[in-house]
Amino acid sequence: MNFFSQHGQDRFLFDYFFRGKRGGRFVEVGGAGAATSHARAFEASMGWTGHRLDDTARLSAALIADEIDYLAVGARGAEFLQAADFSRAAVVSIAEASPATMELMTGRGYELVARIGPDSFFKRRDVDQLPQVSVICAVWHGDPQRFELLEGHAANLAAQTVPVEPIYVFDGGDQIPSWLTAPAVSLREDLTIYQAWNAALSLVATPLVMNLNLDDRLGPDAIEILARELTHADTAGAGGDWKVCYSQAETDAVEPCYPAESLPFVRLWPPKPGSFGRLGCGTHNFYTFGPATMWRMEAHLAVPRYPWRFAEGTLIRCAGDLAWWRALQNVVRGKIVSVPMIIGNYHSHPSEQAEFRKPPYDEIALMQDVGVART
Repeated sequence: MNFFSQHGQDRFLFDYFFRGKRGGRFVEVGGAGAATSHARAFEASMGWTGHRLDDTARLSAALIADEIDYLAVGARGAEFLQAADFSRAAVVSIAEASPATMELMTGRGYELVARIGPDSFFKRRDVDQLPQVSVICAVWHGDPQRFELLEGHAANLAAQTVPVEPIYVFDGGDQIPSWLTAPAVSLREDLTIYQAWNAALSLVATPLVMNLNLDDRLGPDAIEILARELTHADTAGAGGDWKVCYSQAETDAVEPCYPAESLPFVRLWPPKPGSFGRLGCGTHNFYTFGPATMWRMEAHLAVPRYPWRFAEGTLIRCAGDLAWWRALQNVVRGKIVSVPMIIGNYHSHPSEQAEFRKPPYDEIALMQDVGVART
């Protein structure tokens, strides 16, 4: 899809409000015409229709008649807001909005959501922003605690400071719990975690995606912080640091994100039970970007899937994260940012964790010798 706005205003509208919405309606007033229209991309690619007006009476009639998805008020149209009934407009942008205009919008039931270039963007209070991040998770059929952990996992994501779309993959023919409202799929086959993540990726509709183990927990503002890091043009992925915990109760007791240097780096791996500290992935003490990272879905245009097998056909069971980080850096040519913040709690229990159940072959050697399959 092509975008035309000078400062990315149309891309913002697409990502946060109109992704997947075909046949929408817009009204523009006081602008410079279609060439600079923020609705142009939606007309060209998503079948939107609308009006470009200068007359107050015609504007009022157009707005009162029908529900409007997007109202754009240009620099020459601000005076129309006083007279027009625009209460049926879901999203409104105003160029060069004055303090009086900002107050008017608040009084009419709108809230400011962004300032981009000369434009202030407002949404009606009953309109929800679309999630920018999907969180994918494998629910392994062999874990006897999986359904209890799933409840805590879903509650943790629901408590994030920004909207999140969880996506769960069950394997081994497991039944999806009736209470689970998030997108989910169950496959009859037994899956590795990386195969499950690939199944989950087929359900992702957001521009950003993150993996999160079933027993780990994020700080309530972690997704907001990582997503902010990915706004930089050359950033393909982001990860943070993690407090090491030794019980699920301790892991569930999350806090807002805080500086990584508040905790010492745990050098022994796996950590000795009871050791106080962090993994070190946010400050480069240890060669890892953490047990959960966030990346742009655009990366899958270059690397279609999450790495799940080696080129000779062997399944990847432990080193898929490393293969993915290398793909982001070498194939996508993007930077992976390590955020020096404690973004969540990592549950260390080696006897039950897949990374310590080593396969009967050296995955690092295979990665170097035969490479990773990309299709």
